Amino acid sequence: LYCKNVWFMNEMFLGDAIQLCPDLVVLPYDFESFEEVSAVVAEVLHEYAGKYNRYVEVVSCDEAYVEIYVEPEDYTGNDIYGFLY
Repeated sequence: LYCKNVWFMNEMFLGDAIQLCPDLVVLPYDFESFEEVSAVVAEVLHEYAGKYNRYVEVVSCDEAYVEIYVEPEDYTGNDIYGFLY
């Protein structure tokens, strides 16, 4: 993103970006729908974490870390996705 010789970082807060570039055009978004989908994804992540006795750390509405450990004797293939599904 570029505005009047100012480079913005992905992690930058919107308020900071507007201070750096008061003419910045901000497009609206449907946060309610975003939260709804985020909740569904979080539910799936918690389901798998619970299945494998591990953890989910939700960082924000669009970021989470999942720890899943598969016992070697439980996994016989080359494709972890095939194992999980």
